[in-house]
Amino acid sequence: MLKKDMIPQSYVRFFHALPIKYSIDIYIDSKLIFRDILYEDFTDYITLFPGEHTISITKAKNSIIIYSTLWYIPNQKIYTGIIAPKTKDITGIEIYKIEDIQRPIPSNNVLLRFGHFCMGTPPLDIFLSENSPAFKRVSCNEITNYMPVNPGIYNLEIKESKSDNSIVTLPNIRLKPSRFHSIYAIGNGLKEFPLTLAIPIDGNSYLKI
Repeated sequence: MLKKDMIPQSYVRFFHALPIKYSIDIYIDSKLIFRDILYEDFTDYITLFPGEHTISITKAKNSIIIYSTLWYIPNQKIYTGIIAPKTKDITGIEIYKIEDIQRPIPSNNVLLRFGHFCMGTPPLDIFLSENSPAFKRVSCNEITNYMPVNPGIYNLEIKESKSDNSIVTLPNIRLKPSRFHSIYAIGNGLKEFPLTLAIPIDGNSYLKI
């Protein structure tokens, strides 16, 4: 029997954060894995064997590849692939491979991080209270480390770092203990795709590898 640290298995999910009107299909190694994924949608996590994998994207129900990349997946890792605009090129596409890092959660805490994927938006500060930002000067296509916070109900506010202008508020966000959460800012800052927040529970909260 294989020891736990020898089991050849990792996990990956995808988040459609590309500000486009159409849904997408996601292929892994030329096999259609996720169908008709809408903007703001997360896929489920799937298991992958360690090694190299080709990740490709098409418009839903269309076989023409609009983006493709090669990922190396180490053993016993958990990843979220953020499908978003390429840095400094709002017409380009990138899949940002974000590790959902496995680490102990301090007793009676939540581990929280922030990812800024809203193109055309300056560096951001994220407030969980009115006093001081939980995360400061987070640039576009940057993600912070996890930070322990107390569980509870928060009124989340996003401000521009330089101007202190409030961009969006999200009241009554409940963070439960012993979980990993990410806050993702997505969109392009324009009327059709304004800055929107997604706060998923991350797989390192419950996946066992």
